[in-house]
Amino acid sequence: MNHVSFRQFRGYLANLGAYASLDAYLKAQLSSKRRNNIRRYIRRLEGCFQVTYVTYRGQMDRELYDRLINRMKEFLYRRFRQRGDDNEMLRNWEFIERTSYDLIKRDQASLFVVYRDQEPIGISLNYLVGRIFLNAIGSFDIDFNIFRLGQVQIYKQIEWCFEEGMQMFDLGVGDLDYKLQWCDVTYPFEHRVHYRGNNFLQVLMARVLVGFLRFKEYLKRKNLHRLYHLLRKGRPGATPDAGSTAETLYETLALPKSGNVTGSPLKLGEETNRFLRKPVYDFLYLNQVPAGSVSVFRMHGPEEYLIRGKAKAQAIRITQKSNTSR
Repeated sequence: MNHVSFRQFRGYLANLGAYASLDAYLKAQLSSKRRNNIRRYIRRLEGCFQVTYVTYRGQMDRELYDRLINRMKEFLYRRFRQRGDDNEMLRNWEFIERTSYDLIKRDQASLFVVYRDQEPIGISLNYLVGRIFLNAIGSFDIDFNIFRLGQVQIYKQIEWCFEEGMQMFDLGVGDLDYKLQWCDVTYPFEHRVHYRGNNFLQVLMARVLVGFLRFKEYLKRKNLHRLYHLLRKGRPGATPDAGSTAETLYETLALPKSGNVTGSPLKLGEETNRFLRKPVYDFLYLNQVPAGSVSVFRMHGPEEYLIRGKAKAQAIRITQKSNTSR
């Protein structure tokens, strides 16, 4: 069996073993402004909600795994629908779901979960190879976008890696800004195409495939893949579900006079009120108030609502409701 090898992608990792502590790594890798931003995201998240961070590895209840892996799929689906993009992980989800539980039981994978009041709002699937931590799939509830959950999850997982003596935190392939921010090492991925040298058709197919892959890599080196994604986002009907909406959009209004609200406070936990979660979470973050101190009321105008805390309030009009059905 013959093969052709060539380097196609760049991988990104943080060489944690080169640093004595988490603080030493952060000071070397992140600017003072970025470090302060990350800590602010965590401080506000934990100030607004009852937050816990749990890593599942080794023994794990199967029903809990099923619930978390299904929620993770929902997070990914909604996130990429918001971006108007597709996702390779979702295309291969059946395989990921089927194999990951056994890997977790064998201590070769883990699920990292951010809980808000026992409700998962961020979930990451990771692979463990010796003292190497491979951050394979990250996901979060986009209603919490303002809290930068993606950044919070990376920080907390790197913190866990230092506690557990991991030497490398690998974010895999892909030239994405957050990988450049967190990683201090790049490495080449080698792509191999195998074929039978005595089979003319296989030789021809191998050469065509190698030529195609090298052309794709050339386009990426010229950053033309980013232009493609920008154009794709702007193309009508480019989202995975044309006509569906992944997030709530709203505008702020002048505060109403007293008495301009109707009925009892709305319950955000009810699915019919799900579209209100993003504006409420935005309010919590910007005003640094705990979730338990805020109520939401319907106002007299169409799709108008009042978010009211103990000291501050905000009136909003919903201009687009999120539609999370599949």
